[in-house]
Amino acid sequence: MKIRQFNQSATSTLRQALIFIFGLSLLQAMLTLSVESTNLKDANMVNVAGSLRMQSYRIAHALTTPHSTIEPKIVEFETSLFGAALAGLNTWYYPDEVSHHYYQVVVQWQKMRQLLEANKAQTYHDNLISFVAQIDTFVLTLQNYSENKVRFLFIAQSIGLVVILLICSYLMGFMRQRIVKPLHQLMAATKQIKNRQFDVNFPQSKDQEIGTLTQAFHHMAEELKQLYLEMEGKVNLKTQELDQSQPNCQLLIQYFAAA
Repeated sequence: MKIRQFNQSATSTLRQALIFIFGLSLLQAMLTLSVESTNLKDANMVNVAGSLRMQSYRIAHALTTPHSTIEPKIVEFETSLFGAALAGLNTWYYPDEVSHHYYQVVVQWQKMRQLLEANKAQTYHDNLISFVAQIDTFVLTLQNYSENKVRFLFIAQSIGLVVILLICSYLMGFMRQRIVKPLHQLMAATKQIKNRQFDVNFPQSKDQEIGTLTQAFHHMAEELKQLYLEMEGKVNLKTQELDQSQPNCQLLIQYFAAA
């Protein structure tokens, strides 16, 4: 019997699909953890940036309050503006738009500080509205960036889920067509062989595992058929010999009976 070589492997296909699903799930988990961790930083940044508005109003209030010093409030404002929370904006994954509005606030503050140092309280009050508006723009840009990341995470997870479902659907069809169906055909073939029906149709498979198993069953069926035919031939031969020797046996029986 000619041994056929198979280039495809069902287990290899299943293994590759499972590895892809595992890798995609791991990537989704890492992406989720990354976005969640940066969102915590974003929330802290929004809180700090939002506090700049109140602090700028406190400085303005201190300017109109007798015997009130504004130096501690300036230090508090700059601690928030240049502190560790907003310093994270220098990270590569923050867009240029967010960094641009942050530096606009910094530049505007430097001008406001010069007014404070020059004791120009009225000018500070006149520019306060535009300064707070700049802070609001920065806070809004930062919030939009954080919301866009959550939206991107939702889309990425949805796409990943759809891809995993499609792969699972493909695997179910693949297993049914390339594994389950041929195995059922082999089971039916074994029942026919059990009933001494050796000329059976075995499933045609391109996969190495099922194809090799089919070849083994086919080879076994041919050997059983040949063995059965040889045994049947020997039985027929013995039967013919017995039929030929039956008259002689009858004569011997009659001879000994007469004696």
